[in-house]
Amino acid sequence: MKTDADKLRSFLKQVAPTLETYGKKSIVSEIDKAITTTEDAATVLFCGEFKRGKSSLVNAIIGTELCPTDIGFATSVVTTIKYGAVKKAVRYYGNLLENADSLKSEEIEWEDIDKYTMGDVLEIDNTILVELSYPSPFLKNGITIIDTPGIGGLDPRHAILTHMALPKADVIVFVTDAGEPLTQSELEFYESKVLSCGKRNVVLVNKSDILPADILATHVSNTKLQLAKLGGPEVIPVSAKCWELYTKLEDNDFLLSSNKDAVLAGITSEVEIYKKAQYKKYRDMLIAEIDDVYSAISLEIQQLNKDSNDKTKVIEDLQRQQAALSKFRGDLNNPTSQIRLQVNSIFEDARNEVMNLISHDGTLLTSTEFDALLESEHGLENEGKWFVAQLNDKISNLSHNVDNKIEKAFEEISAIIGENINTTLNTTIFSSQSNAHKIQLNSPSIRVIPGNNITRLISSATSKFMQGGILGGIAGGVVGFAIPALATSLAPIVGLATVAAFMWKGMKADSNAAKKLALRQQVLPKINLAITDMRNQANTRFSKFHQGLLLTLQTIISETEDKMRALQTSIQESRTSEHQGKEKIAELGLKAKFCETIIAQMKLLYSNPFTNAQ
Repeated sequence: MKTDADKLRSFLKQVAPTLETYGKKSIVSEIDKAITTTEDAATVLFCGEFKRGKSSLVNAIIGTELCPTDIGFATSVVTTIKYGAVKKAVRYYGNLLENADSLKSEEIEWEDIDKYTMGDVLEIDNTILVELSYPSPFLKNGITIIDTPGIGGLDPRHAILTHMALPKADVIVFVTDAGEPLTQSELEFYESKVLSCGKRNVVLVNKSDILPADILATHVSNTKLQLAKLGGPEVIPVSAKCWELYTKLEDNDFLLSSNKDAVLAGITSEVEIYKKAQYKKYRDMLIAEIDDVYSAISLEIQQLNKDSNDKTKVIEDLQRQQAALSKFRGDLNNPTSQIRLQVNSIFEDARNEVMNLISHDGTLLTSTEFDALLESEHGLENEGKWFVAQLNDKISNLSHNVDNKIEKAFEEISAIIGENINTTLNTTIFSSQSNAHKIQLNSPSIRVIPGNNITRLISSATSKFMQGGILGGIAGGVVGFAIPALATSLAPIVGLATVAAFMWKGMKADSNAAKKLALRQQVLPKINLAITDMRNQANTRFSKFHQGLLLTLQTIISETEDKMRALQTSIQESRTSEHQGKEKIAELGLKAKFCETIIAQMKLLYSNPFTNAQ
């Protein structure tokens, strides 16, 4: 039985020759690559508050203890786990403040995984990410699991790492605890961070073995009610402890208590829904490309039917347009041209606005807001955990606001540059097409929309960079498939969890003033480092977008020139001989009919009203 990927490839193979004739060879390759990527890979990310058992669940699913679960320490880095016939562990480390591309990697001993994943930054030797390969049956079909540090602890680095890793997921698994109802901070994190990513997600209630069946059922029901107004995700009880015991002892009682089968089915179902939605998107992209070619063919037929005098005028118009396009291409390559100066001016204005936001909010965070939190009645509550948690939220919100500001700036820049393209291309030749060429920015990548709303990714390098918010600085090649922007603005910061714990043990009898001073000395430098790195990464992102936009404009012009050359060739051939002209029109008519037929067939692929793709 053919899969959705097989069906899409079949359609792509049929239309490829026609698309390539009209300058769309690159989009054929990109869609084919996208289909294969979706078929072979899906990323499932586990997140939640600290000590909810995320790492234990990941270990249970994988079938062995890969992620650290020590009671006294928290997971300090993001860990990715993918299938590999041979066990392998690689760590990525370095100081992002110096250069985002300077991260180094080294293979580490399997027995040393805990050494680089638990503790503060100094203890883990500045490790940013640990990537594991393991021959787990669950991963064999292309699923990659991401285990994230818990949120809500004393280390602000953990929350930021998790926040920045979320957009890299295709499916998010939010882990809660059967021992207590959903906390307000969990609800806020789920709503503001998980849902805002727009990804498929499922909620697991871990440690279900600690509750009697009736109380557990009530707890799960209450959790569903709490989440109902937030989209009503699937809520599944699970016991990582019983799951691990079943793996070791193969006792069916542990199997039933773990609820393993329901959890795996729930996650797998979300992955399949995600993939189906992706395939539908690729189908729509391909239909849009074919529709654009259909419009070009129709235009050719229309021009071929004109008399000889009209054809001469059309050719002259085409030649003038080609000259205009050539000049525009030259202007794009000339740093002193009016268009380049305008682009640079727009970029600098947008960049300055973002830098001012970081400077203004960062200054408040390290002064007025910092002091207000520290001096509040809750400042020293729970050994300083409340204070650090509030700072975590403020840093995350600042990061989120900067991301939004950058995205808005990119959209405005794209709209203005798009007007220049439209002005250059807005001639009678393309007047029959709606909005002949437009540019849009649609995060996470630059997208070009030539013709009838045709969407496509321009460059995989630019695309990878654009994903991952302000921390897109780590090159995709360093981290492979996984998280090109995983490291965060707090990557080089010394963790506070262990430090704060020891600090408080030695200060039990000290005054509140001494404790506040100690917190200030421990935390304030870390916030300053975070803001500095946030500024550096935002600057880098603007530069990368600038490069990608210029490449995008070049690509649009190149494709337009291909269409114009094809049209000019057709007209010139038709002038040579009426017989040849009629043959050409007939040939183009067949191509147009083929486009209509293939589009109708492709639309049937997802016409089932009962499909669960969203």
